[in-house]
Amino acid sequence: IEEEPTSTQNQESKSNDKSEEATHSFGEVETLPFLADVDTNGFHKQVFSNKYTLAFFYYIGECRICREIIDIAQEMKGFAEEEGVSFIKIDAEKNFELFRSLNFKLLPGVLFSIKGYKPLVYEGENKKEDIMHFVRKLMYPPVKELASLAEVQKFQTKSDIVAVEFGKEISRSMELAARKYKHILFGFCGAAECLEKHNPELIECEKESSSNDDGENSEEEKKKSKDKLKALSLLKIFKATEQITLNSNSEDYIDEKTIVTKEVTLKDCSKQKVLEEFFDENAFPDISKVNEVSLNRVFEDKKDTLILLDKYKNTHYSILEKAAPKLRSYNLILIYSDPSSLYHAGIMSQIGITEKRLPAVVIISTKTEPKIFRYKLSGVQEVINHGSEIELKIEVPNITVSSIISFANDWKYDQLKPEPKSQPIKPLVGNIVELVGHNFMETIFDKEKAVLVEFYSPECKHCKEFEATYEELGRITKPTSNLLVAKLDVTQNIVAVPIESLPTIILFTAETNSIVKYEWDRNLEELALFMRLYSKASIKFVEED
Repeated sequence: IEEEPTSTQNQESKSNDKSEEATHSFGEVETLPFLADVDTNGFHKQVFSNKYTLAFFYYIGECRICREIIDIAQEMKGFAEEEGVSFIKIDAEKNFELFRSLNFKLLPGVLFSIKGYKPLVYEGENKKEDIMHFVRKLMYPPVKELASLAEVQKFQTKSDIVAVEFGKEISRSMELAARKYKHILFGFCGAAECLEKHNPELIECEKESSSNDDGENSEEEKKKSKDKLKALSLLKIFKATEQITLNSNSEDYIDEKTIVTKEVTLKDCSKQKVLEEFFDENAFPDISKVNEVSLNRVFEDKKDTLILLDKYKNTHYSILEKAAPKLRSYNLILIYSDPSSLYHAGIMSQIGITEKRLPAVVIISTKTEPKIFRYKLSGVQEVINHGSEIELKIEVPNITVSSIISFANDWKYDQLKPEPKSQPIKPLVGNIVELVGHNFMETIFDKEKAVLVEFYSPECKHCKEFEATYEELGRITKPTSNLLVAKLDVTQNIVAVPIESLPTIILFTAETNSIVKYEWDRNLEELALFMRLYSKASIKFVEED
């Protein structure tokens, strides 16, 4: 944690008997009740006077999430008492300058302060367990030393995933892992009762080493003996997980759901590479929620991943739970995302899924080449040719346990083809909307708008000649008009529309979403007339004013 600079750091040191609190002129600070409402001055008093402070910034008006975060804070009273953390809340509207100075991005805001250090803003999801883990990860040293078996047992309850080393001293590889895996709490215990229960082999080896040490062993032999004991340092991961029992008569009903603690062991945790492989395999939830940790595994570590993107909160989560045992046998990481997650919109954009295509299941794979492939169990795209017109349909996917497993099975045995080629979704720049493969289908199926699309190539001579005319059409189209003027680069995007020559201009009508190909002269007047005749929408141009 970055230290908070103070004015006293640039001055000469005064007498040593002055306490740190003397540098702040707050006088005597009263002890506040749990989750007391304070103003800006009260916030500074608490931060500079309490060892640990957790502050909740909220808006008293119509903010549902603000009310939820205060309710979550109320549920954490036992945690506050156990860990010695002072809880306060601040009205962000009345103390707006303070709120702004702390660089919050959104309301509600949660901030944790350790006395003498710069406060840190919590940027995770508004969930009690996540906030408690965030606080503990900052309060505790990277590897917390535990003095007894009772402390180890209590430590296991502090987080869903806990790693404890049982040995003579904390290994360097363990310290490095504690800084890498932020979602895990790390502990160490070298007490005799802990070693007897969890690492008896080390006790036996230590006794044997002592009996062989006659005082005449060379320094090299003593070093070998010490290294041997260090290599016997043992790591255990304790992971709380939901265990479900399915009703044999129905795949859509869970008979029973219980929380169990799984325990996995690594006998030698002194080797960094071996330790990290062990963590990668065992130290993540069976189904991860979409967050910074899970996204790093997908896009940085490039792990084969199945993601279920839901349209509404928790609609299909139980289905993914039931499919999970089979899916994990395919060595797939499982991630669930819904609108309650701060990362939901970002992962949708990164994958190329728009809200109209939710719910969807996506497999991101690196197994065939060292680059990411995306496969989607999503809307079925059907193209029907009626001569001069082409009809396109999208069917909503039926996401069940069997359909997800079948989808993953097809991926495993190379029965799927990667999704059509597409550029990333582009922001609106200028008067023409630049469509890509990812958002093409959703855009043209807007029944309230007619969509005119030019299919072009940047290298095409005729496309370049037509570019100025098409840009002018976009410029003169009124924003209130039920018309969208767009274009798509066919060299970078593949869509389910037959293109025989370039440029090809197609009008996707409003209401019926029929397709009409433009075959008139490529000038502004005839383009405008064509749209009026065939668009089935209200078309207005700027010049008409």
